[in-house]
Amino acid sequence: MNILVITILSQKIKKQSYDLNILILHGLCGFINFMAKREFLVTVRSFFELSLHSLKHNDEAAIASINECWVCFSQSVRSCGDIDTYELYLHEILSTIVALGDMDDIGSHRSNTDVHLAATKIALLLKPLAYLFPDINEESNIPKSREIISLFKDAWSNLAVHGFAYKSLLTQKYLTCLRRIAHSSPALASESSWNRTETSIEMNTILRRGTSKGTEKLHKDILSPIMNVNLLDGPVSRPKLFFLSATLLLENLRMSCGTCSTILEYFSDPSIAITGIQSFINDICLFNIKEYTNLIKSGGKHQFTVEEVSNQLRQIFIFICHRDIDLQRTALACCDYLISRVPSSLCHSESLFPLLDILSLLFESVIDADTHEYEPSTRFISSNCQVELFLSDSYKWRHDTLDQLSVAARKWVTLSLTKCNKDMKSLLQAYISKFKGTPSKGIDYGVSFALEMAGKVLPVDRELFALERSAYNRTDTIAGFLTQFSWKSNFKHEVYSKISGYTVTDGHAVVLKIRNTLKSLETRLENKEDVSAEEFNSALQDASAAVILGSIPAGDIL
Repeated sequence: MNILVITILSQKIKKQSYDLNILILHGLCGFINFMAKREFLVTVRSFFELSLHSLKHNDEAAIASINECWVCFSQSVRSCGDIDTYELYLHEILSTIVALGDMDDIGSHRSNTDVHLAATKIALLLKPLAYLFPDINEESNIPKSREIISLFKDAWSNLAVHGFAYKSLLTQKYLTCLRRIAHSSPALASESSWNRTETSIEMNTILRRGTSKGTEKLHKDILSPIMNVNLLDGPVSRPKLFFLSATLLLENLRMSCGTCSTILEYFSDPSIAITGIQSFINDICLFNIKEYTNLIKSGGKHQFTVEEVSNQLRQIFIFICHRDIDLQRTALACCDYLISRVPSSLCHSESLFPLLDILSLLFESVIDADTHEYEPSTRFISSNCQVELFLSDSYKWRHDTLDQLSVAARKWVTLSLTKCNKDMKSLLQAYISKFKGTPSKGIDYGVSFALEMAGKVLPVDRELFALERSAYNRTDTIAGFLTQFSWKSNFKHEVYSKISGYTVTDGHAVVLKIRNTLKSLETRLENKEDVSAEEFNSALQDASAAVILGSIPAGDIL
């Protein structure tokens, strides 16, 4: 019965008045879970056909009403929980975007009017597509299907062909929708989605489509300052131009959502090297990281908090260990730029701990390659942060990568120690305290590195730093660091054990005991009874420890 109702309503969409069409489409949004594939596709195509009809008659009000209804339909599909329906809908919208502007004569120039009309038709689909994905403040939903990923690549390429570019008028007009789509879009090139039938970007039929001379000049004008090359002289072909412009558009939009590391994946796609555009991708990476750094400094958005930035740094640290030399070099440059301008980005366990873990894994891989010369392991996982690395089996590569990252890490950690000394040393102490077990050959490089950096004499250690060079070479602050480490390691146990009758595991009872002690002190002070300074300070220290070290809510103690 439901299918019959859906079929009848679908057939009446084009035969009735505009107002009734909107009512029918709104009604069909509630039948998504009952639609057969045929009826579902008829409904989706009806949205687009009615939008095109309104566009042809220049009816802006009708376009807006249909689009609003279409967005409601997208939200219903997203929330229905049916993966097959979701992917069918996503496939249909992306396929429609890809098909628009297609022509038989590949590569020939088209008029500005023709390109603008196709771009306007594509724009009709952007908002319904955007609302099929999570908001930029939510976790992204990047598809895993190779077919869908391929359609995404073609869709972004077709957007570039029809004038959507970084900060172009079209992009500014539909910025909110494009940003939401970019947030959940796969990378346009990566090792995992490499299309082996198209070994070069030059072979992609979407990128070879014709466009207007004005659109081509627009892309060249936008890319030239970023690439430091005058693209108007024609050093890159049209497919390369469109691909680079689409890459800049997508990854800059993604970066504005808080993710700056994805673009590094592009180097892992063999077609990038085959096409010879590594240097251009490098320029886009560095441009994005500069924009990302500026957004961090401006603040005000949760996507650019220390926690989120630390997660991005973790991913870039992993890319530094990639087998591709171009990817490795660019990832290192991006890290260096970000940390040198925002040293506090390393002052967080989500970034510092993975860096130390990666140093340990690289050291372990060198030992492994030396021990198992003919069958070295290529997969390494840290027990602390669960960092997973897939490394080259070359001993030289592993040794060079360890040396390279060690030099960079010393520079970064030293800078962060100079700017955030106490916080960084506290983190280094926390990392060392997490270490468990016996490391390979009795050495854990990450822990050794942490101890070395914690004991490093810095400009903030004025008396030591002022010593002569010969004396300074033999001087460090490790003794003081270890003294603090010992105190912090035993602090929690001492706080619990000093309260008679309780153990470390009796967390709730300890908090209750501290709370009662504070109330007792408050009453005695109000009654002007004598309270010794030792007793008062001891109670305050216990309260501070319960709040700082405990996992039990004790905020009311403050």
